Amino acid sequence: MQLQPTEKQWRTLYHLAGEFQKLAPWEWMWDSDIFSIENPKNKERGYCCVMGRNGEHFAFAVYRGTEGLEGFDRVASGEYLAKHPLAALHVQRCLMVSFEDRGQLKKNDIDSIKNLGLHFHGKNVWPLFRSYEPGYVPWYLTADEAEFLAVAIEQALSVAPRVKENQKMLQKYDGEKFLTCKQTTKGEWSEQWLEPEPREVDLTVAQPVPEKISQVKSIPRQQQILEVSSFFAPAPVDDMARPYYPSVLLVVDHTSGFIMHTRVLEKKEPVHFRLPLEVVALMEKWNSRPRQILVDQQELFSALQHVGAHLDIKIELCDELPMADQAQQSMYEFFTRDKSARV
Repeated sequence: MQLQPTEKQWRTLYHLAGEFQKLAPWEWMWDSDIFSIENPKNKERGYCCVMGRNGEHFAFAVYRGTEGLEGFDRVASGEYLAKHPLAALHVQRCLMVSFEDRGQLKKNDIDSIKNLGLHFHGKNVWPLFRSYEPGYVPWYLTADEAEFLAVAIEQALSVAPRVKENQKMLQKYDGEKFLTCKQTTKGEWSEQWLEPEPREVDLTVAQPVPEKISQVKSIPRQQQILEVSSFFAPAPVDDMARPYYPSVLLVVDHTSGFIMHTRVLEKKEPVHFRLPLEVVALMEKWNSRPRQILVDQQELFSALQHVGAHLDIKIELCDELPMADQAQQSMYEFFTRDKSARV
């Protein structure tokens, strides 16, 4: 069980957030002005950005690790503008303090402020602290998260004024390195230009036994093309300490748009892990092998390579899956017609 922040940690965090709001670095920094912080506790890097230059959302975010940085880049590229509003949420891995109206805060937030004897009045002045993880509802900070966010804000209070004096300070000619604040063994802070660390992705999958592959290989091969995708359901599940959005596996006929199969998976089970078993079981059930399977995610593409090679099915990675996208949108509309996702 993860520990909640102590009163001392909360007091430090609210104090630093207040100093950051007074500094108002969004007056001269864009969210593309990225610098990084190395967590002294576990050496994880956080990629920091200031939001609010457009006058709409005033915040400071720390995107955790290379996964967090890649998620930020995908959202910043506009990749999710045409998709469901929740889609961008599920690629974000970050810690954030935003400055909101009182109505945006939950009871736990208000209680923390009251317990510390703090007072805020007006719009865009109430600090709101949240942790974002792909597939989870934005949630309250743990003790370790509060400690890292406090360290990051403290360093941002040092970096931001220097950016004001030198607007090109965070620009590196090769565009692949980030100014990184690191703590020395003596507890002092230094700065280096570093590339993001390689991201390690676990692509372990559960492969069907050879006997099952042989059985399915004898099934007639059709001219059918399938689209296979996955997404997070719009309605969260509350049966954990932190509510989560379950993953949905979707199989759609590429020509007709007919939904061939859907399956809601448990959070502990990544879609790509089960996918080979699921696809082989479906072919056995339908007594049919498609000639091609289109996927829109690298993890799904990698997961199906073994099955595709042994069953003579072409697996293709595509930027878009038109029929699967339509089916997904219809499911979003169905789930959210009479209910809204909890945030």
